[in-house]
Formats: sequence, C-alpha cells, structure tokens
Amino acid sequence: MVPSDFHDFFLAAAGVHGALLGLLFVAISVSEWQGRFRGSYILAGLGLLGLADTLFTSLVALVPDARAGQNLALLAAGFGGLTVYLIWGSRKLSERRQFERIRFVGVMLLIGLVIQVSSSIALAATPGGAQAARFLAFSLLIVDICAIVAAWFLLIEPRASAKGST
Repeated sequence: MVPSDFHDFFLAAAGVHGALLGLLFVAISVSEWQGRFRGSYILAGLGLLGLADTLFTSLVALVPDARAGQNLALLAAGFGGLTVYLIWGSRKLSERRQFERIRFVGVMLLIGLVIQVSSSIALAATPGGAQAARFLAFSLLIVDICAIVAAWFLLIEPRASAKGST
C-alpha cells in the first residue's frame, strides 16, 4: 500500500499523464512523418508506453490495496517487456541515427522500469514504506523524461530528414 502522504502526488501525476498521453496521441496522428519513417513509429510507441506506464502506475498507486506493490511490479514488468519488444523490432532499421535514438530512449526507459519494479517489490515487502514510494516517484520521473525525449526526437525527425535530402 502506498503511504497516504503520496496520495496527492499520484493524483496529480495521473491527471498530468492522462493529458500528456492525449496530447502525444494527437501529435502522432497529425505529424508530418506519418507513413515515412519506420523508426518514428517505434519512437512513438516508446513515448506512448512511457506515458501510459506513468498514468497506470499513478492510478494503481491510488487504489487503497495491500497488494498495490505486487500489482505495480507486474505492471512495470509488462511495460518493460513491451519496451524490449520495440527495441528488438528496431534492430533492422536501415538508418543508424534512428536506431541509436531508439536504443537510447529504450534503454533509459528500461532503467526507469527496472527502478519501478524494484521499488514496487520493496513497497510490497513493506506496505506503507515511504522510501519505496519515493523511489517509485523517482522512477516515474525517469520514465517521463524518456517519453519527452522520444516526443522530442519525433518532433525533430522530419526536419533532420528534410535537411539531409536537400
């Protein structure tokens, strides 16, 4: 169970991540690169995974359940598996720059998810542990930064490709 001191944090995080997830979805839907770059789809997937993970983690942390730590660990492990799948799918990209960006964002996202799994296991072992909840909040920050970096790469990708073709 997550300490009650963190209730407001996870409530605010759920609201912010829901809004950011919606904005990223709209940005992906109307972006210039749609249909042109295979690697951009993978970057978009990593960004969406990161924001979806932080949204669902915040929502699960709000549920007053003694097994919240176990549920959070399973959730982070599932998102970690999806992240590995996306990174693995990018290995055949022809453009090296895209692969390096995907690998960078994906590995950083995996680091955040590993911290999230370990803090969730610690939270399951000591329900109401403030230290584990702090590490969980820290892992959300890492995953957020990864999602923002993925969105940034999506923003600059069409411009970088246009410069290279002229």
